[in-house]
Amino acid sequence: MGTDYSIAVIGAGEDLPRRLKAVGYGVYRFENRDALARFSGREFLDLIVDAEKAVAILPGGAALPLSPPPEKAIAGAILRLPVTEEFSPELALTYLNGNYRVYGNILKRYLKAYGNLEETLRGYLAGEEFPAIGAVIHKIKGVSLNIGSRKLYRFCGFLEERIAKKPNAEDFDIFIRFHRRIIEHCKEQGEKCLQTQKI
Repeated sequence: MGTDYSIAVIGAGEDLPRRLKAVGYGVYRFENRDALARFSGREFLDLIVDAEKAVAILPGGAALPLSPPPEKAIAGAILRLPVTEEFSPELALTYLNGNYRVYGNILKRYLKAYGNLEETLRGYLAGEEFPAIGAVIHKIKGVSLNIGSRKLYRFCGFLEERIAKKPNAEDFDIFIRFHRRIIEHCKEQGEKCLQTQKI
């Protein structure tokens, strides 16, 4: 899960984006802030790296210095990303009356249904089967709050709008990376639910 993050790089040459891609991040290059502002999926990027100012910008605007080597500074910035917006068991439990057994079952069903979503989506994308993609995304949106992810809910809504217009590959790449983290969160939280039920 460590590199399943999408990073916007502003104002850099080829070297930094290439090095970040080699580590495994999803990297999207923009000449300047205006170019980033025109990118439809910008709100779902995990981190913005402004190469000219030598800072990594977290959601919310906090800027961290990009001291050399930048890969290490970026890994440190990623550790500071807020997880609760991405995945919050407390949110899910408010919808489920605090019932861990039900929550654990929902996580188990989610993993079974969408554990290999990446393969499914890539197949649909290759065939440009947008109605099928829309149906899957709509189903995920319907359960996203029950697994505890506001960001997943918002991202699915965004993709539904994009499918109705003209989707681009970058939006889905960012979603796939994000969804890998959702799967990991579901696995970890599912284990905790099992432990809670044993007590």
